[in-house]
Amino acid sequence: MVAHGAGGEFGPNIFPQDRELNRGWSTEGKRYRALEREIAATPGTFFFCCLLYGDDSDFPAAVELGLLRPGGLYVERFRNRFD
Repeated sequence: MVAHGAGGEFGPNIFPQDRELNRGWSTEGKRYRALEREIAATPGTFFFCCLLYGDDSDFPAAVELGLLRPGGLYVERFRNRFD
């Protein structure tokens, strides 16, 4: 689940994602994309992506991105579904 912007290979979407979040159009999307750029700027950065589901849907309710910075682990949760 490494985003293309964070150094992952380009290919089909692995999970459904809110368009405004994915493209950086919303306030949360801008922060999400900023984290992807931060990860990509330093090859070898430890990071993770965790999909959080709230019900029986195949569409994740939230996405967590985390990365290891010099001061410690930084994690941010992004809302992915608005229903």
